[in-house]
Amino acid sequence: MIIDMNLRYRSDIDGLRALAVMLVFLYHLKIEAFSGGFVGVDVFFVISGFLITGIVIRSIDDKSFSLLDFFNRRIKRIVPNVFVVSTCSVIAGWFLLMPADYAPLIGSYLYTSIYAANFYFWDVTGAYFSSSSEEMPLLHMWSLAVEEQFYFIWPILLIALAKAFKGKHLGLIAAILAVVSFALSQHIAVNDTGFAYYMLHTRSGGLLLGAALALMHRDYEWARNFNSLIAVLAGTALIIWSSLTITPASVFPGINSAIPSVGALLIIAGGSGFKHNIASKIYSLKPVVWLGLISFSVYLWHWPFIAYSNYLGILDSWKVKAAILAATIILSYISLKCIENPTRKSSLTFRQSFIRINIAFVAVALIAYYACSYTNGFDGRKISAENADVSYPGIDNGWCHVRADGRKGIEFTDELANCYIGDLSSKRLAIYVGDSNAGHYSPFVDEMGKQAGVKIKQLSTSSCWPTMDESPFGENPEVCQKFRQISKKEISSGEYEYIIVGNNWERAAPYYSYKTFDYKSLFDFYSSHAKKVILLAQMPEWKKDPATCYQRKQCGTEDTIPMIPDLPVAGEILRNEARKYKNIFIVDPSYLMKKNGKYTPFAMGSLMYHDAGHVSIRGMKWVSYRYLKDNTNPIR
Repeated sequence: MIIDMNLRYRSDIDGLRALAVMLVFLYHLKIEAFSGGFVGVDVFFVISGFLITGIVIRSIDDKSFSLLDFFNRRIKRIVPNVFVVSTCSVIAGWFLLMPADYAPLIGSYLYTSIYAANFYFWDVTGAYFSSSSEEMPLLHMWSLAVEEQFYFIWPILLIALAKAFKGKHLGLIAAILAVVSFALSQHIAVNDTGFAYYMLHTRSGGLLLGAALALMHRDYEWARNFNSLIAVLAGTALIIWSSLTITPASVFPGINSAIPSVGALLIIAGGSGFKHNIASKIYSLKPVVWLGLISFSVYLWHWPFIAYSNYLGILDSWKVKAAILAATIILSYISLKCIENPTRKSSLTFRQSFIRINIAFVAVALIAYYACSYTNGFDGRKISAENADVSYPGIDNGWCHVRADGRKGIEFTDELANCYIGDLSSKRLAIYVGDSNAGHYSPFVDEMGKQAGVKIKQLSTSSCWPTMDESPFGENPEVCQKFRQISKKEISSGEYEYIIVGNNWERAAPYYSYKTFDYKSLFDFYSSHAKKVILLAQMPEWKKDPATCYQRKQCGTEDTIPMIPDLPVAGEILRNEARKYKNIFIVDPSYLMKKNGKYTPFAMGSLMYHDAGHVSIRGMKWVSYRYLKDNTNPIR
């Protein structure tokens, strides 16, 4: 016999909310110790799955469940606050963002209004941890989109499962689905972190774990009465440990998402009984609970402040961080009292809330979107930018490298695979492969070929590092896979005198790291099929995008911008591997990026970079002129 769930208020869960939101807040404030503070979102997912599923299954058992009533509660609970914060962010952007940056904000505003922000940011950023993501004021809306998409499906699925299994074993089924989601996200995250991070099927594990616990509470009295200090302490340790040890470079979500999710599950489960243990009582302390009560608003308000501070380059100041914290807490309390509680407790019907809140949000967002599109980001606003040519040598600029601004998933064509630079009339042949670093070196290699009388076939596309593996990857996976297959076949033919390789040799990602990369098999293959192999060394990569900084007038040609620290170590590993082969040589023009003994993206007296890691066409032409003047052409 199924026993009704105990629906008493759980103050310790509000305390857990407080922990979750503070971990996210500290991570976003760039407090280095909390490198994995983003796992707070996974904790939120477990809490949500537990509470909402508890409400839904009780209504199903009572035969009183109504989808319209359920969605009405969701609209009144979520949308008003999101509408206000998003609109305030758009208004702030009017005064702060350049037209090219304002248009994406309006795009994200529209997708937020239709519960699809996760799809928007996956398409625009490719990965949550990309540097460009840090300046997007509505980036955090991805998690609300995932949650709402889950609740479009879950109640209907739960009703179907309850009928199919006669109301039994629902907790076990939810737990199995959670494991499947975590396993799937682990599998996908290894090769495509961005997709795994943003998608419903790879992020629903935490929601399903919480749902599984709620369903166990429904079916088992021991689960409702379970009280364990050890469980709560273990759960807290898992969450804290994850926030301190996981980093943006870790494989995530997957197992690293499951760990804090299980931690949240243990905390909720361990405090289920009426007599709270001491750890649950700490979570129930009034100041902690108060922070938990405003946690939704804190989550919404904190990020726009941080994103705009990143955009303005002022977040490093502790005064700014303190001001963000204070402003967030104040606005969150006001939101709770003036927006959240009044709307949530209102008597609005589904039709009324859908029209007055949901449709109103979409209508405002649509008007803003079309107005922004028509005016090119409202470019009539008095926001000026420093002019600089930062063009990158992609196919949209007449080069061979397969990459174009605003485009991903470019389809393979034979034309892309038969693109040449250098001396196009020569019979001497070279093949040029690599990722986006091969792309930015294109003017350099083009000049090498022209001076040496060598025709160079270029097979490069962004995020498609050289490897013996033929798997698809990167911004243009089909092109990447085809290029890997073609380059292996053509290099094996022995028709090329030279093999030229451009790559981000200091890349340290879960799917590729200079610390673990198998150089031997790749270099053995190259070395045995060409007269000479040229490895183009990594150019300096910067912690801050010098192009954006310069254009926004936040830095000048005399300012110092810190480098990514991996360059010397990764460079030494590459040199040590290359020394093992008589016909592999490294071309390293990075010394030209020094001015007065220090590396700078303004080495030629003006801006040389397209973004944080890639030299512009103009900058690379300057580099090639200087390098080939100082050094022997390696393919002459």
